[in-house]
Amino acid sequence: MLFSLEMSSIQITARASSMESGISSKEILNSKLSQVQSNDIRNSVSRLFDSKLFIAQSSNKITSILSSMMSYILKENAQLFVVDYLQLVTLNQKGISREQEVGQMARIFKNFAKENNVCIILLSQLKRGQESKNEPSLSDLRDSGQIEEAADIVMFAHRPEYYGIDTFEDGNSAIGKAEIIISKGRNIGLARFRLNFISHLTKFTNETNNFNIQPNDDFIF
Repeated sequence: MLFSLEMSSIQITARASSMESGISSKEILNSKLSQVQSNDIRNSVSRLFDSKLFIAQSSNKITSILSSMMSYILKENAQLFVVDYLQLVTLNQKGISREQEVGQMARIFKNFAKENNVCIILLSQLKRGQESKNEPSLSDLRDSGQIEEAADIVMFAHRPEYYGIDTFEDGNSAIGKAEIIISKGRNIGLARFRLNFISHLTKFTNETNNFNIQPNDDFIF
């Protein structure tokens, strides 16, 4: 179940259909499609419905989000929830700083996941100025260090190409690539691996060779 506090359900469906069909979401939203493309879109939407991906219509209040989560756990046996993104959620508790608020919300989501045996993925903004660094780190999580403390796993998607850098630090090409950096991995350790990134589809795919996971042998993928 996806909670997007920034994009409409139509935009999300177009984005998901784009990834499934290989047709850019811009083309889909502009409705300038050939008959073949229209058929591909209908088939991709059908597959999305069959996959039981729910797009939530919820306010940004954490109480409303948790209520929707519980409802879908009971009605649909939902097991995975994605919130896009944490800094747009509100706690509405007076007398606390924004840092304390974000930290409390991270822990509330963590406790909810543990109590109901589900997985919650919280997307997070990074601090301004992070782009001047080579790659993101835990200290770049915006608003609260408690996000790091509450999380079991913290993963960053790093694309040097976005900042005009053509190669990774090891000299390999960064064009059309993303490096996934696991900076905190409770029970799995730290690791990094690379994926292909198809920009016009906003889609990540596996590299053809391998995940190049290193250097921790205890990493479970």
